[in-house]
Amino acid sequence: MRYRIAFLFVTICISPLFFSLIDSYLFIDELIEKVNAKREGAQKESIFIHTDRNSYNQGDTLWLKGYINEFTSGRPTEISQTVYVDIIDHNNQKILTQEYYNEQGKIDGAFNLPDNLDDGEYNLVAYTSTMRNYSEQWYFNKPIYLKSLKISSQIIPNLNIKITYDKKEYKSGEDVVAKISFIKKASDQFNKTIIEYTVQSENETIKSFKSEAINAGDIHIRFRIPEKSNEISIRAVIKNQDQSLSYDSRVPFKSNNIIVSFFPEGGEITRNIKNKIAFQATDSLGNGADIEGHLVDERGRTVTTVQTEHNGLGAFVFVPVKNKSYSLSFKNKLFPLPKINRQGIALSVDGQTQDTLSIRVNSSLKISGKIYLAATMRNHV
Repeated sequence: MRYRIAFLFVTICISPLFFSLIDSYLFIDELIEKVNAKREGAQKESIFIHTDRNSYNQGDTLWLKGYINEFTSGRPTEISQTVYVDIIDHNNQKILTQEYYNEQGKIDGAFNLPDNLDDGEYNLVAYTSTMRNYSEQWYFNKPIYLKSLKISSQIIPNLNIKITYDKKEYKSGEDVVAKISFIKKASDQFNKTIIEYTVQSENETIKSFKSEAINAGDIHIRFRIPEKSNEISIRAVIKNQDQSLSYDSRVPFKSNNIIVSFFPEGGEITRNIKNKIAFQATDSLGNGADIEGHLVDERGRTVTTVQTEHNGLGAFVFVPVKNKSYSLSFKNKLFPLPKINRQGIALSVDGQTQDTLSIRVNSSLKISGKIYLAATMRNHV
């Protein structure tokens, strides 16, 4: 069945709509009254945090800007004077936290990331003092990624070592040009100094070098990343008598580690009716990743082809059936879909013009009498 709405309460091109279906015995004016009453005790603020990057090394500084808006109007607000920003590890433990003063709906700050943090994904979580009175679902969450950068405990005095690259990131089969820089802070001479470097993949040594009597300067390394490699590292070591300085650097690699998130239109997936599922694929650095795979059932049988359309974003349509589970299959890895409801109603936007919106209602329930479609945005009907 199809319903056409003759007017819009909101401009949906810039804001999400939340839809509810109400049985015919509940009149629209009663619904509006209840929503307005609920708004008095609802979430007051929203918060967004922008970071300078998505990926960091140990010891780096994470710079951030934050924007605090009034939830209903979207305007900057100072309802809360205090803003909290946490960094959470994979065990859901808070490892770093900072408080900021909300000045005209904005914050600026930075985290100094410790040298002893493990590699992997962390979550940056932000919330205000007022938001602590509500569900954590309103908190701002953003994944950040940390890579190792290790330096030996024995260090040659007055000498620094650094490794830089000719590109921001690489992929399998590409050529890499790396520069190892040795910087002397004083006029010391290291006549018996030995320099070594090794380029290592997961399974083999790609390149190695050893020389004596190193002076301050640069060494340029050129090598090709083997096909199907997921990790390349360079280790540079300076040895002088009983002292040494070592530096480990991971090549900024465009990882094949893909993360897929699903967003069913209408919020849920319902059995035996047509469902549209939007999805987003990102790599380990949080960048959009283009993929092409298949939607498969629990036996691995293909239901439909799935692929991204732009910058890791895509969508597909399918009808889930009884006693089956579904996953997106990509490069021998399975990404399970969210829980599928046994019965219910699915809503989807079927088209729109400047002043009308067409909504398709698919239902696995037997509905008698009238139903009403109510649209809300920021607690306004």
